[in-house]
This record gives sequence, structure tokens and C-alpha cells, in this order.
Amino acid sequence: FHTAKYLIGVCDPKRCGEGGATAKLPRGYVMLPSGLYAYVSYYRSNHQGMMGIIMMCRPSDVEGFSMAKNVPDLTHPSSYPGSANFTPDCYVATPYANDQDGPVKRDKQGRPMGKAGYPFAVPESIGLYGFTHCRGVCYYPAGPEDTFRANLAGEPASKREIRVALDQGVDRSRITDPFDPKQSKVIACAEEKWNCWDARWLASYQEIYGQPKPADAIDYLEGETTTLVVENARNGELEKMTWHTNYKPYWDCEKQGCADPDWAKKIIAVRITEILPWYTKPTRQGPGGIGRIWEFPLQENGSVVMQFPCKIAYTLEGIDKDGVVIAKDRMKHPAVCGEVVSCKGCHDGHSEERAAELALP
Repeated sequence: FHTAKYLIGVCDPKRCGEGGATAKLPRGYVMLPSGLYAYVSYYRSNHQGMMGIIMMCRPSDVEGFSMAKNVPDLTHPSSYPGSANFTPDCYVATPYANDQDGPVKRDKQGRPMGKAGYPFAVPESIGLYGFTHCRGVCYYPAGPEDTFRANLAGEPASKREIRVALDQGVDRSRITDPFDPKQSKVIACAEEKWNCWDARWLASYQEIYGQPKPADAIDYLEGETTTLVVENARNGELEKMTWHTNYKPYWDCEKQGCADPDWAKKIIAVRITEILPWYTKPTRQGPGGIGRIWEFPLQENGSVVMQFPCKIAYTLEGIDKDGVVIAKDRMKHPAVCGEVVSCKGCHDGHSEERAAELALP
């Protein structure tokens, strides 16, 4: 997706970023009242992460996405049905942002334009959609100079706030300038002493979308539990660590996740651990204290259905027959009331299956 052409006259021509964005693995889909799908290419639950760029699609324009195995031209949109890249009407809604690990774009005053992510639906009377905006350089491997206000033209190094995109009276109201109050406005965490990583608009489905809730839709004001369905808990992409007496226990790993090299053979249950984010006493768990714990044994095929209280932050652990944590997902996840989350893994046979359905060669 091209981005640079929308920023002419806004960003510094010498510091206008990579010029494009790639939907490598779409995440965090949300349907908006306008009928568009909003999504990002970085997983939503990583609240320590970098975010990136918000993209939009109409439901009728999404054919699907697949791994490179079956898609020779993976990085290019295609108009060929069944190609798994058939996305003719998708576009970047926040071209000012940056979804790479390189330096963020700068405006003509030298201010970093930041990043965007985590879109959510809001009533049309409020705006087009809500999202998280990050001011500053926002994660990329920054040098010491990027911690000084003078080098950032007065902007903070990394500060996250919740915004609403505003209707500019044109089709595809892209946000090209995060400093323009006519394009977006801050609705939470405006002060620099606060950070907001993610948000949802708390209202009924009727209030947000202007129509009765379909049977399969989620109303975030209903229910007291969340449900996590895992098709095979033995399939995972955690960095394997060779055990050594000098290593920290797996549940205390400092990466996004880690595991015993043979964890898939040893795991017998999945543990949900409640995280208390406002707990300030230092613990080996890291930031936040530990609350309640729930354990769910695996079925023979590795599947497991977990239902537990909502309105909490939680992490996932795999445990062995002795109750020892042998696999750890360090990222904190939000438990949303009434939501059913399914973990299925990547599906790279999409294009072949769709080609067969469409009777294509």
C-alpha cells in the first residue's frame, strides 16, 4: 500500500519514511458502523509493542491472506480471485504512521509523526473510529538522541493516547497529519503523565452500530465471562530454551515467550494467570502482581476450551504433570466480556482451496 503520496506537503521530504506498508499478517479486525473492516498488521494483544498503520477494507473486497508457500507475489495486491491476496479496495487509513522498525516520519517542523494501531468502533456521532496513537519515536531501536526533546521538536519519546478519527467530508478520510485537530482528536490520556495502550467504546451494539445486535455478534456490556478456544495447544511458536541451572525459570522469561525444548510433548494443561497491573510491589513475574489462577487440562487431540471471568488482564502458561510451567506467553491479554477467542494458527492452504472452489487452474 502506498503512503508517501498522501503526505506531500505534510512530512519532511528527507524524512518521510519508507513510502509504503505491507499487510504481512492482518490482526485485530473490527467492523465499523460505516461497513468497513479496520485492521492492523501487528498483533493487538502486545501492549508493549510498536503498533503500526491502520488499514481498511470493505467485506466484499477481502478474499483472504495466506503464507508465502502458496503465493508467489505475496507483497502485491492482486485482482485474481483465489490468489489469497485479492484485496482490490483495501487502503491505508493512517498513512502518517509507520509500521516498520525504522525511524518514524517527521513533519516539516521536525516533529515525529508517530504510529497508530488498535482500531475500535465508535458511534458515528462521535467519529469514524477510535484508535491508539503513539506520539514520538515509539519503540524502534532508538539512539540516545531520540530521548531529547530538542531532537524531537518538543514531542515525547513514546507516549500513547486514545483518539477518534474525524470525518473530513471526503471518501476515505485518511489521517495524514496527526497534529491537525480537524483529522483526529484525543479522547483519553491527553496528559503526558498518562499512557493508554488500548480501548473500546463501552456501549450497546445498538448504540454503536445503530441496529439490533445479530445473534453471533458480541455486546461488550453483556456477560461475566470470556471464552478461549484452542484447537491444539501443542502447536505454538515459542522460542525454545535449553535448560541450564543458571537460566531463569520459564515463567520468568524476559522475551515475548519461551519454552522447554520438549514442551509440546510434556504439556498436559493450560494455565490462565490473572495479572494485577496496578500492583506496584516488585515480583519475579515482572510488572504487575498475580491474582487468581485457573488450570484447564488438554483433551487427547490437544484441544482445550477455557471459560473464566472477564474484565481482567491475563497471561497463558503451559504446565507439565508436576505442575511446573514449561511454556510461557509473556504478553498480557485482555479478557473481554462475552467474547469467544479462537486460536487456530496459520492456514497456508487457502489459495489452493479457493482456486478449487472457484474452479480455477
